[in-house]
Amino acid sequence: MRPDQPPEPAPAGSGIQVPLTPGIHLSTGDSIAVAVRRDDIDLIDIASPNNTHAEIAIAAAKAGKMVMCEKPLSMDGPQGETMVSAIEKAKVPNMVWYNYRRVPAVTLAKQLIDEGRLGRIFHYRAKFLQDWTISKDLPPR
Repeated sequence: MRPDQPPEPAPAGSGIQVPLTPGIHLSTGDSIAVAVRRDDIDLIDIASPNNTHAEIAIAAAKAGKMVMCEKPLSMDGPQGETMVSAIEKAKVPNMVWYNYRRVPAVTLAKQLIDEGRLGRIFHYRAKFLQDWTISKDLPPR
């Protein structure tokens, strides 16, 4: 598919395509077996339950699709190694997503470090706070 062409509609009931920007479309709802066979899908973004990451990543790699996987990559080390082997064998672009990577505070910290404005960093300590963890419905730790 060329960037200036809209994609062919997905088969009825197979998913939803929403134009985001010219040449970029979102497809949801396909089974992995269908998604990896579609010519209009170049990248498989894995944001599913953790125990499904390996199956999806390996299928995507074998189909020659780029693989982006939300953390954790796998359920354990050996499974992660199997995933990495499949990716390396297929030679497809890949990345493990860290969903807070583009948070403004993190982006600013990286910018300050890259610019050398903080000097040489020897050690850092950080705390990550989320308000969703402050719920009376969650059990106490």
